[in-house]
Amino acid sequence: KPSNPNKEFEKLVYFAKFKNYNWIIGTGVYVKDEENKVKKNISNKYNKIQTNLANYMFVSELHNIDGGKDFATVLVLPNKTELIGKKISDDRVGAKGKYHRKEYLKQLKQNGTAYVEYWYKKPNNDKQAKKASYFYLYKPFNWIIGTGFYFDDLEQQINKSEQVISKELTNKIYSAIFIALLFILISSIIFYFFAKNIVTTIESLLKEAEQKNSILIQQSKMASMGEMIGNIAHQWRQPLNALGLTVQKIKIYYDEDILTAKELDKSVEKSKMLIEKMSSTIDDFRNFFKVDKVKQKFTINEAIENTFQLLESSLKNHNIKIILDIKNDLQFIGHKNELEQVLLNLINNSKDALIENDIKNSQIDIKLYDDENSIYIEVYDNAKGIPADIIDKIFEPYFTTKEQGSGTGIGLYMSKMIIENNMNGILKVKNRQDGACFIIKLTKEITK
Repeated sequence: KPSNPNKEFEKLVYFAKFKNYNWIIGTGVYVKDEENKVKKNISNKYNKIQTNLANYMFVSELHNIDGGKDFATVLVLPNKTELIGKKISDDRVGAKGKYHRKEYLKQLKQNGTAYVEYWYKKPNNDKQAKKASYFYLYKPFNWIIGTGFYFDDLEQQINKSEQVISKELTNKIYSAIFIALLFILISSIIFYFFAKNIVTTIESLLKEAEQKNSILIQQSKMASMGEMIGNIAHQWRQPLNALGLTVQKIKIYYDEDILTAKELDKSVEKSKMLIEKMSSTIDDFRNFFKVDKVKQKFTINEAIENTFQLLESSLKNHNIKIILDIKNDLQFIGHKNELEQVLLNLINNSKDALIENDIKNSQIDIKLYDDENSIYIEVYDNAKGIPADIIDKIFEPYFTTKEQGSGTGIGLYMSKMIIENNMNGILKVKNRQDGACFIIKLTKEITK
């Protein structure tokens, strides 16, 4: 380069022969210079087009994956434009004493992606709020690309939607589609700049980057409000099936002229219970992230029996036998609906495993017992157990072994969160001789 004659740089050159004068005419560009122009155009565009300071994308150029002082330079940060172009260090401590930058750098070094929860100042005020962010290391540019959301913003959205939940579900689905299309559009703009400034030899690299960006899009959608409502719909499937079977039973009894008033009343009460449970599910998920929920004393055997009644018809339909070994009058101070939700997830998980493995004489055992300090609930089946290579991953968010559309991978994760975060207990799993056993351990609380 004229500005640095002692060093060689990669260059792309075009030549043409001008026959009239027997001239060879050429022109060219330095690849690194063009790449830097593209980077600058992309970061400038992102800083200008992002106006929602509560939900934005941020980008930093990585200098040292091991962290330390000045490990990266801020390129895109619409809510704090004064930091753009400045270097950042990994010794920043959040409101709860967490080094979140060290944590995401460690995950990026291992996996190329990171998911971190931490406390951070909200845009336009000094309030500290809990936040979840997803980070992706785009190696061709050595960029750290991130996006996230604040939990209190998520809670506000849930509260606003509770009155019109059925309509909001559809709206959120379309919103999720719109967000996906928006990210695709932004990605298209990025690749347009690449295509305009770099020749065919670099286009293959851009296709690989587009595939990696699609992973970022999918992970961002999973953290959205629409996904939470989708999880509620996922939890509705079983009571809806049971409700359908109840209605079908009434029709069959009526056609056969054996529908009695007693049987009709029984079916109506069962339907009411299912509908009330579906309504309760909405409240359970709405209250999940609140910290001001009132605890009440309840008997655990009542929670188990309520859950069993909800799933009884479905289990019978699949010829699955439930054996209850319950010690009565074990009381606990907490949230009964949340415990019932966890039991529903665990029993459904066992039911699905029994059906998938086509187990003969399929059976689910529920055992309730205690010792001096703790209460134990065991849910185990004879579905051959969980493979050793995945048993440590089943409580991770979005991990599922089911086919696409059959599971979101959120049920066991949320069950563990409810037991360990909301009920101060422990949820773990182990394999027995003929199946998997989920164990809930709750600490006894003494009331005065």
